[in-house]
Amino acid sequence: MNKEERLSLGPLTTEEEKHYMARLLDKVHIAERTRRIQTTDFIDPHLQQLSNRLIINYPEVNFIFDGGSINSERKRLIICPQFCELASNEEYVALLDCEGNCPPQKYIAAKITHRDFLGTFLGTGIRREKLGDIWPLEKGCVIAVAREITDYLGQQPLKVKGVPLQIKEIEPGSFQTEDKDSKIIETTVSSVRLDAVAAAGFATSRSKLTREILAGRFKVNWQEIARLDYQLNEGDVISCRGRGRVVIESIHGQTKKGRIKLSLKRLN
Repeated sequence: MNKEERLSLGPLTTEEEKHYMARLLDKVHIAERTRRIQTTDFIDPHLQQLSNRLIINYPEVNFIFDGGSINSERKRLIICPQFCELASNEEYVALLDCEGNCPPQKYIAAKITHRDFLGTFLGTGIRREKLGDIWPLEKGCVIAVAREITDYLGQQPLKVKGVPLQIKEIEPGSFQTEDKDSKIIETTVSSVRLDAVAAAGFATSRSKLTREILAGRFKVNWQEIARLDYQLNEGDVISCRGRGRVVIESIHGQTKKGRIKLSLKRLN
């Protein structure tokens, strides 16, 4: 990576970022040299931003991000030579409908969450990077996956919390995403520091979250943040391994006692 490319990216703060960008640069050069399409695994919005900043320095290649749905968060990056036509994104991303094969009452009683589905798919030995977004539904979920693992998943006897799953591929345009596993929280905080907002969003004491934040378990907008006093803004996404995510939907101003009013959306 030359000096101009490094400056365009800004500081790469983690080893994950450094390794990913080195691999991405290799793929860009391969696409330039061989005139063959290259793809990444599924990446989060932060790595998508870094990828965009790098690839715009290479006019000889085109690129798109695709996660199977217009509202996807995790997406694959597809890199192709400038004069190569991308026939269909479906060659690289597939949407699978995973329906619970049980009576509705049993499925509801199981209280299956996004985390449960993710654990089931990872339990097959597939790496997280091969899985895109998971959208829980009334009796199952839809998941975006890398095309190359669809046959393997179809051969697995998948169960989530004891409920067997029937899997079939669906057309990307036939599915509309919804927030089925989320709730809105109206609250007030003393400040918009990470520890204060996270405590309100995850309904946990600030003292308990302090260790987790300092241990690097928290991310803001998909970047690891280990500062308790990190200042947040409207629209920021807070995530923590094992807890889920909290989105700052809006900041409403202050109460008469000077506390800050927030609308948060928690996704489990």
